[in-house]
Amino acid sequence: MIERLSAAQACMQGGDAECARRALDEVAALENLSVFEAANLHNLEADLSHRSDDVDGAIGAYESLLGLPREDVPPSVLQQALRNVAMLYVRQERYEAGLEAFDAWLDLPETMPTADDHYTKASILYRLGRYQAAVRPLELAIAAADAPDASWYQLLEYLRSRVR
Repeated sequence: MIERLSAAQACMQGGDAECARRALDEVAALENLSVFEAANLHNLEADLSHRSDDVDGAIGAYESLLGLPREDVPPSVLQQALRNVAMLYVRQERYEAGLEAFDAWLDLPETMPTADDHYTKASILYRLGRYQAAVRPLELAIAAADAPDASWYQLLEYLRSRVR
């Protein structure tokens, strides 16, 4: 089984989506996959869909992965899936779902958010019209950045003016 997943990954790295799909379909057809195996299968399916610009397919694969018992999913796979699905939701303007997944990602003990991550959260909150809630993550982004973008300060000023 691991060999088939490795073969699918090699096909993807070689740019052969059909080969990758065949290998992943073979794994998906197997019975009694462990949570570890299923998590890796869904993660590779999401990657293949994302590479093919199939956002809905990638989201579906990540949602399947996130539906597995979290304690049995490898932490790095869970971390990657939550962050990626959050960004895909945002891409589809599904901001509530994006915020929920992004917050779940931020809550993982392994997550070490960057300035850009704090800005992303502020941006999602801004798009949801939650201006007051967006202020703190934007302040964190500015504080964490070596050289904050000028537009971050402009957004912060705008947010503060909206919550007074």
